[in-house]
Amino acid sequence: EQSDADVGVIHTGFYDWKPDGSVREARPKMEGWIFERLLNKTGGRAPKLSTIMCRRQVLDEVGLFDSDLPAREDYDLYLRIARRYQFRYISEPLSNKRADASERLTSNPRNFVLGFEGIYRKLHAELSQRPRTHSIYLLRYAEVLARAGDKAQAKKKYIEAARLWLFNPRLITYGIKLLRT
Repeated sequence: EQSDADVGVIHTGFYDWKPDGSVREARPKMEGWIFERLLNKTGGRAPKLSTIMCRRQVLDEVGLFDSDLPAREDYDLYLRIARRYQFRYISEPLSNKRADASERLTSNPRNFVLGFEGIYRKLHAELSQRPRTHSIYLLRYAEVLARAGDKAQAKKKYIEAARLWLFNPRLITYGIKLLRT
């Protein structure tokens, strides 16, 4: 209520519970106009769904979760919000995330690939105007495909990424990851 009208989301820190019983405090880093950072996955982790507070008018304007996506619905929603609104954060951990939770949508590699693919289709026109960002997205897409066992498609995405930005410093890192999977 105290934020400016162009602030659509407030997110917080959280306690990250690991399967071995250890707990880590995760502090948010992304705030302001974060659309480009979300696309590039730079400047800190994306907000976690369990930590956000969002103005109702924002959701009325950008819509709710895309139920056609089998995974990555939160990322899709953040992108739609971040196009029009700023994000702010409260550093204090006010939520819990359990890494040992079963039945997560993203725990199924195929769902994760399909979610990545669905978002890629939605973003394609915008990414086409940003070759470097497009290259970074394709590298992450290649990594997701490789983890899901689809090395042939992963290599295709990797080559597409290299064609868009040959001197992308992430090409080597992702290339090594691709070879290891």
